[in-house]
Amino acid sequence: MLCLTLALCVSTAPLKAYTHSDQNIKQTQYANIAPLPGACVAISARGEPDGLGACQINIPVAYTPGKGFVALGAFAGAHLRGPVDEFGNGSGYAAAGFFEKRRLFVSAMKVSHIWDESRVFSFQALVRDGSDSIPSVSIGIQDIFEKEPDGRSPYLVATKTYSVGKRTAYATIGFGGGRFLDNPFGGLSIPINDRLNTAVEHDGYQLNVGLAYRPGGREGKICVLSAYNGKCGWLLGISAAAMLTHK
Repeated sequence: MLCLTLALCVSTAPLKAYTHSDQNIKQTQYANIAPLPGACVAISARGEPDGLGACQINIPVAYTPGKGFVALGAFAGAHLRGPVDEFGNGSGYAAAGFFEKRRLFVSAMKVSHIWDESRVFSFQALVRDGSDSIPSVSIGIQDIFEKEPDGRSPYLVATKTYSVGKRTAYATIGFGGGRFLDNPFGGLSIPINDRLNTAVEHDGYQLNVGLAYRPGGREGKICVLSAYNGKCGWLLGISAAAMLTHK
């Protein structure tokens, strides 16, 4: 059965300002938020929005969104390095999910104005649901049609839930090519309560940290993300997510 996931973000920054050029590695890196599961919106192991779920910034979580998930959001940032015309950036994405058990997440990244060309198409497919003893595993490709300088970025990612005292922690590890620079990546997400979720990660290029705030609590639809891209600068975004159908 078809499941539809919709995420739409609007920004007004110049098109090329979405990325950050690093002369040391001679590549252009994502400096905002990735169009992948877990970005701003915390996701449960079942692939549903959950304020006590796993939340990251520029890396995916293996909890692939499933049937009935919909979201809207907008993100903008400010670079601290690079040419003057790269000091502002913004990004947005639209996404769709398919199937109930072998969930498939597909997204189309947009940068700059809403009517500009969709720059990055990506997907993530669930390989295996996790349990208390094994992690969830997914595979994906960011930028399938190689619209950005880094080109196609395949990856494998695993996420596992741990108990840390009275809290729950989500550990994510993976390996990817393209914009992941053929490097391992990883992150840790720890909900402080049903309104606050912390995230720290290394995306293969830089260290990112973030705090997601959900005013409505665990089941609230609005989430605000404040983050810092380690080599690039600040990021601020807002999203709304809900399940249209329930399993």
